[in-house]
Amino acid sequence: MSGRRPTGTVATVTATSTQARPTAVVHQRSAVITAGVLGLVLCWALLMPPGSGPDEPGHLVRSGAVVRGEFGDSGTFELPDRYRVPEPGCYAFDPTTPVSCAADVPAAGETVALPSRSGEYPPWGHLTFGLPSGLPGLRPIWWARLGGAIVSALLVGWALREACGTRRSLAAATLVGITPMAWSTFGTVNPSSIAIAGSVALWVGLVVGDGNRHRVGWLTAVGWAALALPRRDGLIWTCIALAVALAATDRSVATWWRSLHRGAQVTVATSTLMAIVWAVTSESRASRLAALAPLLVVAGEGVRWLMAAPIERSRRFGVGAAGAVVAAVGTIVLLRNRPGGWDTDLAVAIVEQTGNNLIEAIGVLGWLDTRVPFLAVVIWLMLIGGLFAASAIAGRRTIATASILVAVIVLTSWVFELYQGNTSGLYWQGRYSIPLLTGVPILLASRPTDLPAVEQRIAGAATFGSLIVLNIAAWAAARRFGAGTTGTFLPWRWDTIHQPVHPLALLAVHAALSLGLAVVVVGGPTVSTRRAPASR
Repeated sequence: MSGRRPTGTVATVTATSTQARPTAVVHQRSAVITAGVLGLVLCWALLMPPGSGPDEPGHLVRSGAVVRGEFGDSGTFELPDRYRVPEPGCYAFDPTTPVSCAADVPAAGETVALPSRSGEYPPWGHLTFGLPSGLPGLRPIWWARLGGAIVSALLVGWALREACGTRRSLAAATLVGITPMAWSTFGTVNPSSIAIAGSVALWVGLVVGDGNRHRVGWLTAVGWAALALPRRDGLIWTCIALAVALAATDRSVATWWRSLHRGAQVTVATSTLMAIVWAVTSESRASRLAALAPLLVVAGEGVRWLMAAPIERSRRFGVGAAGAVVAAVGTIVLLRNRPGGWDTDLAVAIVEQTGNNLIEAIGVLGWLDTRVPFLAVVIWLMLIGGLFAASAIAGRRTIATASILVAVIVLTSWVFELYQGNTSGLYWQGRYSIPLLTGVPILLASRPTDLPAVEQRIAGAATFGSLIVLNIAAWAAARRFGAGTTGTFLPWRWDTIHQPVHPLALLAVHAALSLGLAVVVVGGPTVSTRRAPASR
């Protein structure tokens, strides 16, 4: 047999089969990741009793009203009595009382007036829940949860697939950014679930950054729309994310925009226009503030230009200081015009709530009455610390931008709390900041280190650690709902009158899915989905 190299058809087949193997690995991993994320979200949708999500009864009512063409904020809506859920008033904010205190609400087929305080929300997020809520067979609450869970899981799964195709450490950081509060929100009827899932997709799309790849371009654009449209503050979060991510990846707005294909550009522009029109026409002061969000991108571009401009350091510092003074004066003027004017005592009380807001964003579930064990919070903070350490190896830019984002998270919570006019200092909830908090670990992992072995260990620890935190939270939530925080630890004694599946079975499935997802994320070779350059 001759030793000549294969030619012609044989060579073509060999090359094709070699290229097909990594493609097959990518497709298999993508399918497993999507199935795992969807399974986890559905576990949370079944684990949370009807009405136990924050403001869920009102959001369900508004969702049903929106698909019937009622977009007003009248406070009550005429709907079939199937849209009623067990009234959470007997257990909300009282963690020692199990959910079983709420009586079941039978459906008699009548039309009733149901209250909702969600009329100020844009209708786009409520459409996601309202469209499936009218399907036959199940009660609207379960159809609505299923619709929201599928949309959230598809966005998060898509983001994780792209992160895995880039680096394991980026996928691990993405999992860290999805806190237990986020996972629990995915399983309830609340526009925040779509916005949080959109933020995960947006952050990953911006950090991966190769918009010429249609898949990543669509991920960025769809994530942008999913974050900008469902909530009143969504456009503000998208603009902040864009400004910070471009600073982290050293790109201009023009460069980023040109990297998007036409479909992605149209999606971003259309959703932005829709959000601005809603903000301008809204009667809510906080909603109208979102119309100014594009100025944040302009400000971020100015800072980026200032840092890159070939001018003396003293002059650069002077221009930056002047810009900071203008921003501070504008904020002060804005807050002095709030209802009731400036209130120093209220401002101090709001600042003192900062730590509680962080803990809420990590894991104070339901109606802020279901705290995860403090051990889970400590583990999550340790994971963030590990990512900061890895980022220090990669370079100062990632630490700087992540630190800036942390500062922005804190400042925006203060400004929104003061501006909206509430006098209790308790309006802002930690989950409102999750779209930005998600970006902190993703930014920390945005650049590879020069020590791949260390990066791999950190990725493994971050992946398994984040899912351990999630399972601790799931167990704590199931016990709180079934027995109260002072009740029995024995799952077979939990009262599950409002849940179709026993929590013990859900917890077992949740743990198995978590383990499988962790193995897929950190196990096996990382297969890049970037296109190879064409041969010449």
